[in-house]
Amino acid sequence: MNKEDLLKSMRESIGKEEPTIFFAKMVDAFTLLFQEISELKTLVNYDTACSALAIQWDSQVARQMLVDVVAKLRVDGKVPGTNDNAFSEELTALKQAIAENKVTQNYNDFTFFWTSLLGYHPFVRYT
Repeated sequence: MNKEDLLKSMRESIGKEEPTIFFAKMVDAFTLLFQEISELKTLVNYDTACSALAIQWDSQVARQMLVDVVAKLRVDGKVPGTNDNAFSEELTALKQAIAENKVTQNYNDFTFFWTSLLGYHPFVRYT
């Protein structure tokens, strides 16, 4: 349920339905709110990393971006009911890049590696 429909439903339930129905909907509203807050925190962290790299290239920040994308792909690529991951090749390449610490040394190498492997620019949000 989207937030507009949820709020409308909450307004309409006041005085017409049992209070527990309103409070159940309030829990849904808080769930939506907390999800939005989590997404905003993620965006702020991403923007912080990107702004640091825009000011001065920092290989440690770039390395952390690789570590973060490994964690994300592990979750996103999990094949239900198996131990397989849809992004196993990408994960292998990312882990190797982290271990060798070569692609993080300058902007051109980093963006070329990231774009070639993941298909989008590292400093453009992919959603």
